[in-house]
Amino acid sequence: MQRSSFRERSETTDLIVEISLQPWEAFHPDGVIIFSDILTPQPAVGVPFDTEEVRGPVIQSPIYSEEGLKSLHPIDLEKLHFEGESLRILRREVGGNTAVLGFVGAPWTIATYIVEGCTTRTYTTIKTMYLSIHMASVAIDMDKVVVKCAGRRGHILNLGHGVLVGTPEEAVAHFFEVARSLKYYTLYQDRAVDSKLVI
Repeated sequence: MQRSSFRERSETTDLIVEISLQPWEAFHPDGVIIFSDILTPQPAVGVPFDTEEVRGPVIQSPIYSEEGLKSLHPIDLEKLHFEGESLRILRREVGGNTAVLGFVGAPWTIATYIVEGCTTRTYTTIKTMYLSIHMASVAIDMDKVVVKCAGRRGHILNLGHGVLVGTPEEAVAHFFEVARSLKYYTLYQDRAVDSKLVI
């Protein structure tokens, strides 16, 4: 039998469920984490990517300008149907006494890959963009997408992106302003998501 690629394993419902359940079946912890890739949402907003064996995730057409940001579109949840299907199956399999946890890259992580094109240790391009064209607005929009797609109250959202040594104080302050400005109930009530996609 041919070995499935990482993308196939993280985007095929039955494989996601099988892999996610393996630790739970072996050790019965109090939570199951869905097997997923940190960049899974990217194609759903208009940014396809490939996974290379040595380099890992690679964006063939990174976005380097404010004009390039216009190619992004609102998240198409139908392209992520395998996530919802897998979460529903996992919930059914483990019952009500075990937590089912999602897994995805934080908005800043996803934005970094979109701009840099691959993993980076310097973050040179995105730092330049952040300062020159207010990349913060992109992070805000992506945070809102995360909250809108989270579903009903009770989900755990980790919107923290970490703070690197040397990060300007004003950037840290801005992050907290963004976090405080998110209104969960308003975003949830406003979201226009087909009920069949809601977990």
